[in-house]
Amino acid sequence: MKHGLSLWFTFCLILFLASCQTAPSAPTPDNAEDLTATLTTVRWSNPATWGGSLPKAGQNVEIPKGKAILLDISPPALGKLTINGTLVFDNKDLNLTARWIMVHGRFEIGVPSALYTKKAVITLTGPDEDVMGMGGKVLGVMGGLLTIHGERKAPFVKLATTAKKGDTVLTLTEAPGWRVGDKIVLASSDFAHEQAEEFTITAINANKVTLNKAVQYLHWGQTHSYGGKTIDERTEVVLLSRNIKIQGNAASDTNSFGGHLMVMGAGSRAYIEGVEFYRMGQAGKTGRYPMHWHLMGDNSVNQYLRYSSVHHSFNRCITIHGSNGIKIQSNAAYKAPGHCYFLEDGAEKNNLFEKNIGLSITAPDSTKRLLPTDTEFPGPAVYWITNPANTFRNNVAAGSQGSGFWIALPQHPTGPSANTKIWPRFTSLSEFSNNKTHSNTADGLHFDTGPLSNVQSGTEPVYHQAHVNPSAVNADGRNTSSVVTTVLESLTSYKNRRNGAWLRGENHVVQNAIFADNAVGITFASDKSILKNSVLVGETPNKGTPQSWEQKGLDGRSLPRPWDGCKPAECADFAIRGFEFYDGKVGVEDSYFAEFKPNSLRQAAALSYLDFTGFSVSPFNYAKGLRFAAGTKKVYLATRGNPSNPNENSEDGYRSAVFLDQDGSVTGTANRYVVVNNPFMLTGNCTKNNDWNAFICNEHYTALALYTDSPQLASVTFSQSGKSQTMFGSGAAPGTYFQSLLRPNQSYTVSMKNTMPSKFGFVLRDGNKKWLRLSIPMSTRPTVSRYGQTLTAETSLSKLDTTIKSSYFYDATAKVLHIKIVGVNWYNPSEAVNYEALEVQR
Repeated sequence: MKHGLSLWFTFCLILFLASCQTAPSAPTPDNAEDLTATLTTVRWSNPATWGGSLPKAGQNVEIPKGKAILLDISPPALGKLTINGTLVFDNKDLNLTARWIMVHGRFEIGVPSALYTKKAVITLTGPDEDVMGMGGKVLGVMGGLLTIHGERKAPFVKLATTAKKGDTVLTLTEAPGWRVGDKIVLASSDFAHEQAEEFTITAINANKVTLNKAVQYLHWGQTHSYGGKTIDERTEVVLLSRNIKIQGNAASDTNSFGGHLMVMGAGSRAYIEGVEFYRMGQAGKTGRYPMHWHLMGDNSVNQYLRYSSVHHSFNRCITIHGSNGIKIQSNAAYKAPGHCYFLEDGAEKNNLFEKNIGLSITAPDSTKRLLPTDTEFPGPAVYWITNPANTFRNNVAAGSQGSGFWIALPQHPTGPSANTKIWPRFTSLSEFSNNKTHSNTADGLHFDTGPLSNVQSGTEPVYHQAHVNPSAVNADGRNTSSVVTTVLESLTSYKNRRNGAWLRGENHVVQNAIFADNAVGITFASDKSILKNSVLVGETPNKGTPQSWEQKGLDGRSLPRPWDGCKPAECADFAIRGFEFYDGKVGVEDSYFAEFKPNSLRQAAALSYLDFTGFSVSPFNYAKGLRFAAGTKKVYLATRGNPSNPNENSEDGYRSAVFLDQDGSVTGTANRYVVVNNPFMLTGNCTKNNDWNAFICNEHYTALALYTDSPQLASVTFSQSGKSQTMFGSGAAPGTYFQSLLRPNQSYTVSMKNTMPSKFGFVLRDGNKKWLRLSIPMSTRPTVSRYGQTLTAETSLSKLDTTIKSSYFYDATAKVLHIKIVGVNWYNPSEAVNYEALEVQR
């Protein structure tokens, strides 16, 4: 029988029957309408249903197994409501209030083919108590079925024209089918997520809606084309109201202790659409979220939440915890503390997040946070993704105090899932496509910084590299199966105060992306990673509404980093930029740059380097196939003081910043390096471009590192022909790892400040008979080894100079060790670079 119980009861009413027989119940997990059992049904309003008198206020009510009741009236506020049998809402306006509701049988408000079209309100009153491990104030599903199907309304539409301060009518891209009295929110279209505004609709005329009060901020409503792509920063208008509401009682606002809906236990099923979750979630309580699937494993496959809204929550939005195969589609989430759409442990897989939106996500009070990541950098995320084996398609992150999308991968799942044999950092990304992120205080997309095994201990940098078999890990922690390229398709990211996207890992490709109005478009803290076929725009006509405290742009626009706008001298240190080189090998290909135009307040450039980084960078970073709109500055590399002798001992990487223009699309000549303004890096084959504050060099560069365990060194200096480069320790290993870019086939002197370590080594990242000769003052004859094999010393310096393999000569008279380190394979832009390593033992 393929119809819902609501239709069945309607049929019975037409026949003027007080009750009817053989009403089917209990769906399969795949379909909330496959009814397989038969039950006797009666009405709530019939005293005979209750043995002679209807339930009274505060009374505990149990619907026994084998009994089906049609809720045809709004009962008084109940105590505990336990559904062992079946409870079905009649299709009329109804209210159901209870201390808590537990579903072991079937609870139905509409089915997919017969949607509930009236108004239903379920109010949970509490107090805090333990109900079958779910806590209090709960609508819980434990071994039962919850099928709720209200009206299907799109979570948002967009503005068709810009809304200005003082406007009271919005023009939308379509007539959305909303109602007078509906609650809506206008997302921010600027950097500040706080510019989201709530309204009530007072009138509707086709695609125009009248608001109950005037708009306070500019909300953008236009598109623009650059490089053949359309940049769409039109403001989202988000619908909060639904015809079915599940809420905490009014007291929830005073104690931040709202209701929550939790699905757990064998046989539990939830199919939900068209529901408004309001005053839900319980601040500071783990597992007490507005909507929550809890440790269901594969038993949750094909369950869903769709066409619903979560707003004014006290703890997150929608949580999938240790559950798989759930569909989260066409939902809206607004105003919640902590990560909003939340994959909790990292064991969750095969879940679908599609066409959702989230906005105004903030950090909880530090005393109420559940994880350090809820408050620490990069802050609360609209989407917190702990396992790549999930699909994120056509979602919008429309403003947070932290990041829009945070792919935060633990080494292994955490919490109750900690014993599962899963490696998220080696797992392929199922799909990440056509997502949009804007108005975030940190990054639009942050693919880095995952939780430690003890999630309460904080985070660590995360290096993601997908493999065919994520579990093929040897004793050294290396995955031995084939590498899989991770593709992030068609990301749109704009109006983020930091990066449009920041990614750490290997073999990442971001393609067909749009970055606009960010401090930085995209940075790869990565290797073998590429941005391709993308458009990057410095500043669009969307000027936003600067806050009163902010430094404004010269044209009155808001700035992504207004704290850098206080003094022009400070602004000169930071250029808004499109693609930011870092680490490596990373590249940008076949992309278009526009509107990166410097002015007297701040610099701007299509291409730059991560400013003043201490981490080592690659000589193989590259650009090719780039196009630039008229007036766009191609490159700017800032310098602070004398780069060869900086005031701060933390800029080792930046003093070696170079990238290769493979085809001449940047410099005008193929195979020229763009080099930071550092005399040590320059030769007579370099020409300065004053506008870029950089040099164009017909040279090659290779990376040489010196490493030691102890004692730590204050600095290492590489010298040649009166020029020197002093390194102070790279990145996270100050005093033990030093790297500089040097020109191959050259001789350099190496000196160390502090006591020379008894053991140290050199690593050359270059190849195919390219070499460096290093001279190190040393009072005693050392042992030199290559990959654990002791080398035989050459008998003279001239013989060392003519050898074609790595070797050394010790000059006992001058007390100088001369090392020749010869690379294995010459650099090929399409291939990995091999390493050559020598170790010195005094």
